Amino acid sequence: MLDPTGEEAVRYACDDAIAALLLGIGSEPVIQSWGLKDWYLDVEMPFVRVLRHMTDTGIPIDRTLAQKLGDDLSNQASKAAVKFRAQFDADPASPKQLQTLFDRGIWPTEGVKRGKTGYSTDASTIDHFCGYLPDGPGKEAATLLLTIRECSKASSTYTTNLVVLADQY
Repeated sequence: MLDPTGEEAVRYACDDAIAALLLGIGSEPVIQSWGLKDWYLDVEMPFVRVLRHMTDTGIPIDRTLAQKLGDDLSNQASKAAVKFRAQFDADPASPKQLQTLFDRGIWPTEGVKRGKTGYSTDASTIDHFCGYLPDGPGKEAATLLLTIRECSKASSTYTTNLVVLADQY
């Protein structure tokens, strides 16, 4: 049931204001001890005003360009996925099938975190493979997988869904 007097809303707003004040008071010595006070005052705080303005007024989106970028990123991810499947006989979206790359010796197991379902294929592990494996199948698999993941994420987060969200307003 709604509070007809608005007292509950007032208490909630006051609690939020007090929490923000305490957070500010508590974080100031930490920011100072890290030597970041000037950065905080000269960069972070002015940027908060920019973000507030963007929140209040919105930002223009070139829907055509965003859609084209999304399509391009999706196409790059699809091409990389087709190449990955053809070269490694595994679905890049299947953690279970990615385990076969460890089993077949394409990816090393030494130093790789192991969970209940097998060796880690998280972003940091795959990125590490891209950086240290010599040219060959292991590095190629890691590079393709990273391309698939990055392009898919960028497409869905920053282009396609952005247009969908913008169209709601």
